[in-house]
Amino acid sequence: MRLTLTALIAISSLAVSAGQTVISLTYGDGQTREVSIDETSKFTFSARYLIVYSDGKNQLFPLENLKKYTFRQEQTALPLTYADIETPFAINGDEATFAAADRARSVALCDLQGRVLLRHEIEGGQPGRLSIGHLSPGVYIMAVDGVNYKFAKR
Repeated sequence: MRLTLTALIAISSLAVSAGQTVISLTYGDGQTREVSIDETSKFTFSARYLIVYSDGKNQLFPLENLKKYTFRQEQTALPLTYADIETPFAINGDEATFAAADRARSVALCDLQGRVLLRHEIEGGQPGRLSIGHLSPGVYIMAVDGVNYKFAKR
């Protein structure tokens, strides 16, 4: 049981992504309990309970006699295809260009491990440019005002 609890605690430090994550707890008597968590939920473990804070209240799930636990991700909407995504930037050779917007925008360029490689602020009413010529070929994430877009540098 001690190893199971350690694994659960390690998983609890992960951020919950968009959509819902369902935690399924199966006990030794065959009884199963499920709890859904979303990006606003928090969960932690005490010595005796899984504690889920969601919608302004705590829910306690006993760890005693816990046989198995699983986490599964449920999508709240159908995933979009690339043709459906309208990005606020365009990749033109070694440069990412941003159309003028009515407000300032924050841009972060990240690798797939989430490391921020570059940050840039674009003034409201002004088009923006970001040099990406120094990047090695690969897949990157462009975060514009907190929304992530994947793109490939060739």
